[in-house]
Amino acid sequence: MEALKRSLIAAALAFAAAAPLPAAAVDAAAVEQLVRQAQFWEARNRPDLARDAWTRVIEADADNVQALERLIDLEARQGSAQRAAEYEARLRAVAPDSTALQRRAQGLPAGADRGRITTGSAAYD
Repeated sequence: MEALKRSLIAAALAFAAAAPLPAAAVDAAAVEQLVRQAQFWEARNRPDLARDAWTRVIEADADNVQALERLIDLEARQGSAQRAAEYEARLRAVAPDSTALQRRAQGLPAGADRGRITTGSAAYD
């Protein structure tokens, strides 16, 4: 009887482990992975790959404020004012009180407060 009980418990645990996660949990994990990937490429000064990753975040989560903010900044830095304006309009619709929008209204880049430090020698480059 004890062996049967253990077998049933083992089968129940195997079934529970095989059950799919709710779609929201999978989506959130996938989006978080894409965010980490985008941050990885930004940290390695690869705006092209960072932009691709942030775009995939938007494809998975169209209202992702962080991705919209970063895409505004990346597109503006790459000279694509039209694309930056498109992302800015989307951000305005999703998060009208976004600090990125406030910075843009003041003429600052969307990512102005991201902790970037410019050295004094940058003025001579």
